[in-house]
Amino acid sequence: MMEELNDSVGIAISNGNIGLVYDEIKDNQTALEYYQKALKINKSLNRYEGIIINLNNIGHIYIDLEQSSKAKNYFLNQKNCLVYKEIQLTYPIAISAWLKFIIT
Repeated sequence: MMEELNDSVGIAISNGNIGLVYDEIKDNQTALEYYQKALKINKSLNRYEGIIINLNNIGHIYIDLEQSSKAKNYFLNQKNCLVYKEIQLTYPIAISAWLKFIIT
């Protein structure tokens, strides 16, 4: 439906939500695919809030996959977006906690 309406933001959000479902059932590879799709769309729209959320979710997948160097790269990119855009999200404390865990 959203594709028919050409609702790119809705498609990005839906992909992110589908990724969350797969993440919840520990299907990391499928979750990663959906998060990557959402990230690509959000980047094309310069939708920084979505980008930051997607980077966070992808970082967590790589932690679950025990690929800490990849996770760190995604969290660093997330930090750079937060600093660059001075974005205030609804869960900045959770993000900063993960950044401290990964970066320090």
